[in-house]
Parts: sequence; C-alpha cells; structure tokens
Amino acid sequence: MGKDNNKYSEIDAEVKPLLNNSMDIIKEKQRVWAIRNGKKLRNDYDLYITNVEDNIFNGLSQKTRKEFDDARGGELKDIEKHPAKMSALLSSSALCVNIFQYFQDKSKELKLLLLRECKLVRNDYNCDDVIIKFECTDYPICSGKEIIATPNIDIVIITIKNNEEDKIFAIESKFTEPYKKSHHYFLNEKYYKDGQNAPYWKSMGDLYEKLGIEYAEKKEYKNKNDILHGKEIDELKRYKYLNALQLIKHLMGVRCKWRNKSQIKLVYFFYDSLGQEGNIHRTEISKFNTFIEKATGVGFNYISYQELICNLTKALPYNEHKEYIDYITERYL
Repeated sequence: MGKDNNKYSEIDAEVKPLLNNSMDIIKEKQRVWAIRNGKKLRNDYDLYITNVEDNIFNGLSQKTRKEFDDARGGELKDIEKHPAKMSALLSSSALCVNIFQYFQDKSKELKLLLLRECKLVRNDYNCDDVIIKFECTDYPICSGKEIIATPNIDIVIITIKNNEEDKIFAIESKFTEPYKKSHHYFLNEKYYKDGQNAPYWKSMGDLYEKLGIEYAEKKEYKNKNDILHGKEIDELKRYKYLNALQLIKHLMGVRCKWRNKSQIKLVYFFYDSLGQEGNIHRTEISKFNTFIEKATGVGFNYISYQELICNLTKALPYNEHKEYIDYITERYL
C-alpha cells in the first residue's frame, strides 16, 4: 500500500498546478497516463513517446499498418527529424485506431454493435459484412479524368449487402485539433476554377451557392514556400473550432464515387472538453449539421469519443473485452 501511494505521489507531483484551457487538461491527462503505464517519453519532442506501437492498444495490425503506409501521411515514420505523428500522445490517428482497430477482425455482429453504439445504424439494421478502413484515399475529388485533390479520410466504414456496398460512413476523427482554434476558411482556386457546374459541385446540391463562392473575395495565402491563390469563404468564418472545410472536402470525394446520397453519412468523432471551448465547439458542430444537410441532402452524424466509449463499455460484455475496455476508459475517459 505504501509503495503504491509513493508511486502515485511522484506522478501527481509532476502535474502542473494550473490547467487553464482544454488543451492543458487533455495534455496532462495523456502525460499522466503515459507515466503510469511505463511509456518512455521523448526528451526532444513534448508528449511524444519513443515507439508508435506503445501508443496503440495491442500494437498496429498488419492491415492497419499497410493502410497508413499506403496513405503516406507521415503517421508511422519520422520525417526530416520530426517523429512519426502517431507516436504523439495527442495523435487523433492513434485515438481512432485505439477505438476502432479492435473491431477490424471481429465478427459481423460485433461490428454491427459498434455501428449501433456510434449511432450510425438502427438497432434492426443488418448486413452481410462490415469493412473498416483507416486513412482512406479511395475517394478523390474529380472533374472528368482530372483529379483535383485526394482527401485522406480518417476512417471509412462500408456495409455489404448481397455482395454490394450498401452504406458508407466517411468519418473524420479529432482529438485536440479543435482546441487549437485554427482558421480554415481559405478555399484554393483549384476547387472552384471550373465553377459550380463542375461534377463535384453538382453532386453537392446547393453548397456552392450557400458558401457564396461566386462572390467571395480573392486572396493569396502563404503556405511554407508556396503562394496559393484562392478565396476566403465568409460562411466558413463562422467556425472557429470546427474544421468545416475539411469535412466538406471529404464529402465531395465520397460523392464523386457514390451517386446515391441516401447511402452516405458524413460522420464527425470528436474529443469533448468542459468549459467555454468545448461549448463553442459543440455549438459549431450542431450549426454545421443543419447547414450541410440542408445544402447537400447528405446526412451528418456526430458523437464525442467519451459518449462512444461509455456506450461501448455498457454494450460489450466486460469479461470478454476486459483489456480493451480498461485501456480506452483509463486513457480517454
């Protein structure tokens, strides 16, 4: 008993006395989790651990590793001395892998349970199979044969019925990114150079008009060593925490391939936070929900990771899934 108390006293003594915002709170929780679980933190990069595998529950499966390698997003490998992105304790990719990879090789019934607890399908929905893909680049935004851009969608879940794809859920996963309050309202000119009659805009209902792209002011944007030309979209300036533009681009890619919009769901998983920042973020998500569904006719679903974890811990038999449940609740609740 004495040793345990000393162990936790040492850890607690390292916690900063003042946690001023959402980022501070989440950072400290992840740092303490890493120390308590014997993870080796890097000295040169704050809140990075030395090995990606140590950041993932039971490590990366071969399938998941291949999907991230194919996407070439720098998630698994050091790039120009910067450590692999997924070795960060605050990695949103690590968060979504820690929640969803567990179900990749499970039965169809367990995968359907996952979809139900994500609030993506009704309790009576059934199918023949459920496919889970990470870092999916299968849905480029196209104008004829020209590829305008290729979004990296964090998770794509597809259900199969009678050997055909029945539903697709294009999922964006966020951890701490919203609380950095970045601004995402600059639209590169490549997205509108062909006007609202471009195939990828025609598939998006009234979105081009609703965004006011035609009348938006042209701007230049410096990106590292490049100067990008585009427009600042006033409608997108309403979102200070939610990256609405990224969600729109993901949906554009999926719509280029999936013509039946009733089969598509755009989905947003986010790590919630207390206080004003979390409240504003949730308000923006709700606002975007109304906007995107009215503009495009495509359904939009959202759920916090905390709510999803609570749903899973209630739905999964604890004795059969103890290690997984203990991991996700200790680390993310």
